[in-house]
Amino acid sequence: MPISVASARKARIVYARSVPQVVWTTLDGTEHYRTADDSVCTAVPRGLAMRRKGRQHKHGPRHREHYSHHRKSHIWCESGAEEFAMIVADRDPSVVAYRAQAIEFVWPLESPHASHVVDRIDFLDDGGIRLVDVHRTEDDEFEEQAALTRAACAAIGWQYQVFYGLPRPVTENLLFLCPDRHTWVIEGRQDLLAAVLAAAASPIVIVDLCERVRPDAPFVVLPIVYHALWHHMLSMNLTVPLRTSMTYVWRTDTTEQET
Repeated sequence: MPISVASARKARIVYARSVPQVVWTTLDGTEHYRTADDSVCTAVPRGLAMRRKGRQHKHGPRHREHYSHHRKSHIWCESGAEEFAMIVADRDPSVVAYRAQAIEFVWPLESPHASHVVDRIDFLDDGGIRLVDVHRTEDDEFEEQAALTRAACAAIGWQYQVFYGLPRPVTENLLFLCPDRHTWVIEGRQDLLAAVLAAAASPIVIVDLCERVRPDAPFVVLPIVYHALWHHMLSMNLTVPLRTSMTYVWRTDTTEQET
């Protein structure tokens, strides 16, 4: 069950120490309390339940569910900002899995704050763990919580990141590309994907690439190109708006580097 502020304060008394408590709940409903200096914290299981699922406020950010490319299922998130952060995580090759609202820090008694539920936990391909909070506005209370969380993560050996968003052109490009991230886009079309990658050995405009691969039906190739861009098989300059008649792409394993 999600931990309330009252139960968090109770936990501060029961588990009162000079270091924060790290709390997670496994899928069977069992709560696990560890101190931030406990090596057991490095072995957090991937099967975690949510610690918090806030109520939908009439004038607040809209809750939604994001279809996770990693889990092949929907994950609840509090706002569009959190959903976009999950989209970015979906594209990050170092992220092998993630969970939302699954890790909570219960602060020591001397702290002015009771607890903090981190927006996301990323399980990385090197075995590491990264906690991510999503925030877009100036907020002194959040910055205090973020500083406490960063210090606790450093003590444990976890990474910690606050995601403030990305530049607008990058955001718009990723939102445009993400519908074609799914594997069904290339099912039965591996020959087209291979032809696209072969034709993009050197930088080429997207429309020219599609016409080179399928002169009779270039529009059929576009989803393959977008899929390859999403999965880093092709690269482009994400800092400028994508235009099929102007944007150059190239195979990622060539000498060009993605911006």
